[in-house]
Amino acid sequence: MARLAGGRPQPERASHPPGRPPAARADDPPITAAASRFQRRWNLGWELALYVIIAAAAVLALLDPDQLAGEPMLLLALVAGSLGWHLWFVSLHPEWPENRLGPMAVYFVGLVGFGGLLSTLHPAFLLLAAGAYPMAFVVLPGRWAYAGILIPGASLTVLLGGLPPDVATVGQLAGSTLVVGAVGWAIRQLESEAELRRQTSEELERALLALRTAAREQDRLRSRMLAREREAAVTAERARMAGELHDTLAQGLAGITTQLEIAEELVAEEHPARRRIGSALTLARSSLVEARRSVHDLRPGPLLTAGLGDALHTVVDEWRTRTGGVARLRITGDPEPADPAVDRALLRATQESLANIEKHAAATEVTVTLSYLGDLVAVDIVDDGVGFDADHLGSPGETGGHGLSAMRDRVAAVQGRLAVESRPGEGTMINATIPLRPGIATSGAAE
Repeated sequence: MARLAGGRPQPERASHPPGRPPAARADDPPITAAASRFQRRWNLGWELALYVIIAAAAVLALLDPDQLAGEPMLLLALVAGSLGWHLWFVSLHPEWPENRLGPMAVYFVGLVGFGGLLSTLHPAFLLLAAGAYPMAFVVLPGRWAYAGILIPGASLTVLLGGLPPDVATVGQLAGSTLVVGAVGWAIRQLESEAELRRQTSEELERALLALRTAAREQDRLRSRMLAREREAAVTAERARMAGELHDTLAQGLAGITTQLEIAEELVAEEHPARRRIGSALTLARSSLVEARRSVHDLRPGPLLTAGLGDALHTVVDEWRTRTGGVARLRITGDPEPADPAVDRALLRATQESLANIEKHAAATEVTVTLSYLGDLVAVDIVDDGVGFDADHLGSPGETGGHGLSAMRDRVAAVQGRLAVESRPGEGTMINATIPLRPGIATSGAAE
């Protein structure tokens, strides 16, 4: 008959009054939420039961005026007093039952007193006097409930057996009191077991949640390790390819260029082959420059030993030294570590943009801005060169135009986007924006 977990320490839960079950939360395990709902309904049922008992007894008394000993107004006044008594001590102070011995002892004695007074007016209120038995386990904490049931037992003995009560009445009510105490003890044991099972279920749910979280974290770490292993393998392969290109293609083109230069010197200017040799020499020199640039792009570069900001400083300084133009780097926001593939994609986009500016833009001033935007990181490259019509940019062909296409593909491979704004005579702005941590599946795609 007691409130669930009556008189025993409750698990710590924030934001709910003592003695009242915690409200089910959205993040509660299903078992915990169901137990909380049942506990609230159980306690509410016992709280409302006394209202029903008092109201039912009052109706029976008013419908049976022959047994009413006293004025109906006195009866109604005592009924209102008992309802207000229960309302104040239990309904309006739900944290008191089973937690505050002083107020609950006053309440319980008063409840038994109201039951005794009303029973002298009409026997229907013996329901209320008897109802004090279970209320002892509802409101009195711990072992005090067992002492409390002696009070309604004594009250009923006097009401039913008079003064002095006869032995039979005393025996019957003593037996009834023992039975009520035994039932109350049994129910409290069941409630303790139910509370223990609920707490165990909560702990199991929390343990399972912790295991799931740990498993997800382990999977995430494993995926990150695999991604870094892939990146290390790709970096090593790129370095190997760069060495192969340098030792074969670049060296071969350098040798061809040298031979063509010698042949050009040996052939007279008026000879018909001189023009052919000059064209071949120009083509060989251009191919050698492209081969060396490809070798440079394949090598790990500044990111091998520095972060993205320092790597961009190095790239901008090299461009300034090589071209003699004005170049500056700005960094905005709070720098945060990004996926290595993101750093590499932004560095390559900046290198390609500066190479295009050097070859085509005739720019005198370049500004590179690295911006950290929460979950995003962006690079803006702005120049004051000749510009071009970005709305009519053709597809890559044999004469070039592969730079922007390669940049766009590299940025898209890490879930980013590349934007180009330019007008003839108004310079060019290139923006690459990428999530700091794109999906693992795309982390190696920017190679």
